[in-house]
Amino acid sequence: GGAIIGFDGGIWASTPGFYGNPIEFSAIAAAFQPQSDAKYKGLQFQGDLYVITSLADNTIVAQKSSSSLIVAKCNNCLVLGYHDEQMSYNECYQAVTELAQSLRNPENDALI
Repeated sequence: GGAIIGFDGGIWASTPGFYGNPIEFSAIAAAFQPQSDAKYKGLQFQGDLYVITSLADNTIVAQKSSSSLIVAKCNNCLVLGYHDEQMSYNECYQAVTELAQSLRNPENDALI
């Protein structure tokens, strides 16, 4: 599943059945800040704690058991994807990062 979430916490687009919490979304967005302690405390998503395993300038990967949360930062939004046993990590990571790259493209500035 996944979603495109504005920095204000609003869900711009999502897969069917996606739900989220604006407080969790704010904390996920804040994890990209250099002073964030999320790398030590993890991220809450849909009530579960995910441990950050990778934190780059524009991409966060967090895991909980066999599930992963992948978040890519764009200029005005976050692209968030999560998977469980029904989808592979690689498929989810590729989908999130490619969509984010497309949204970061200057030609799409009017969209975001």
